[in-house]
Amino acid sequence: MKTDISLSIDHPYFNEPYRTRIEWDFPFLPREGEFINGWIWIDERISLKDIKPYLSSEGKESLQKWEGEISDWMYEVSIAAGDVRSVSYYRDKNDPKKIVAHLSLCELNP
Repeated sequence: MKTDISLSIDHPYFNEPYRTRIEWDFPFLPREGEFINGWIWIDERISLKDIKPYLSSEGKESLQKWEGEISDWMYEVSIAAGDVRSVSYYRDKNDPKKIVAHLSLCELNP
């Protein structure tokens, strides 16, 4: 069963949590305390334009030194900040009959 999930990734490379939406195509939803592999939520079409507004000075410095693709850099971030801090549910503002799960991801021991 496919469902929409919104994610916020809290990591020192971002001034505020990076937010994204994905289509979840797994038979379960993650629970608080579980780890989510970044390749599940990282969109291959991610661009610098998508993440630039969120970057902290530390994130900008890290990305400037990075020699690979943006998606690979995001994967490195996801290894550190892939733990589910909380799970909440809300109604989609465009379709009130639709429930969307929101996962907040963070570093387990920042």
